[in-house]
Amino acid sequence: MALSHIFHFTGNLQLKREAALLAWQKAFRDKHGDLNLTRCQLIDLLPEQLAGELSTPPFLAEKRLTIVTVGWKIPVGKKKDSTYIDEEEIKMPANMELYGQAEYWKRLIANIPDSHIVAFVATEGIPPLSELLNNVATTKDYSVDGAWEIQNYIQNRLPLISPQWAELLVARIGENILLLENEIQKLALLPKITETEIIENTIESVDVQNFKLIDLILAGNCKEARWLFQKYLKPLDKKEEVLFLNAFLGALRKAWLYMGMVGNGLSPKSSASILGLKDFVAQKYQRYPLARIRAFSTFYENLIQADLFIKSWQLIGDDWLLHHFESCLLKYNSTLKGG
Repeated sequence: MALSHIFHFTGNLQLKREAALLAWQKAFRDKHGDLNLTRCQLIDLLPEQLAGELSTPPFLAEKRLTIVTVGWKIPVGKKKDSTYIDEEEIKMPANMELYGQAEYWKRLIANIPDSHIVAFVATEGIPPLSELLNNVATTKDYSVDGAWEIQNYIQNRLPLISPQWAELLVARIGENILLLENEIQKLALLPKITETEIIENTIESVDVQNFKLIDLILAGNCKEARWLFQKYLKPLDKKEEVLFLNAFLGALRKAWLYMGMVGNGLSPKSSASILGLKDFVAQKYQRYPLARIRAFSTFYENLIQADLFIKSWQLIGDDWLLHHFESCLLKYNSTLKGG
């Protein structure tokens, strides 16, 4: 049964979630004043400090409100194959590892007085806390998920956009709601929204670019893949090229790992979940035969040499990356044709 004084704010609609929290703060402040209102970031508090803060009863008032924003991922140790999930290493002060222990959170929540209202925000990065709150807290979910829900969200935010162009916006930006919200705010200033406005006023996400390239390569459409790769490279300086290459290699490796995992008997759903692939991306990848997967594996191994060039500073000529990509495509195409 949910505890009446513990709340869990979740979801990817950060602006909507933040608006709800600000309304909460205002309503509490109007009734109880500022003295018993605290908002804090978990990263700024040691476990014993957080425990002390949340066990404090109200001071000269009926209620106390504390809003704790998590918003970061507890380090869980490196995996044998660190390419499965990209994780930023976080250097933590002493005792911060307690935040990864379920027993710590159980004791902490049990010691919060009923008169102390606590809202935990963005807890996804700490699974023990998130799982516990799902059982004991009142959840306020501010999220959309899946292409259909996201298109509806776009149409509610942009009354001028048609379903057709809402679908185009998702295809161009992806399903990351924060990236979409940035583009929505720009499009909302326009008097009309059609294909032209979307193409001219939005920036295609890196994830979408990578998916398009990989899909073309897997389909054997090497000529169009080369054209698209050149198009993506054209506006980039040398530093941006390196960042683009790193992102593309990461996406290639995920595609390669996914097809290998499914080929070795792991279910498509589990494989996609482990690698963090969207369902529609995974469905595209799993349709290719084993021979194509082997050729794709060779393409990836050849292309990754570009990363070695970067690390050894063997960069020759302005178009070195495009030429290397072309060379890998030619070898890949020859393999597909049995050459």
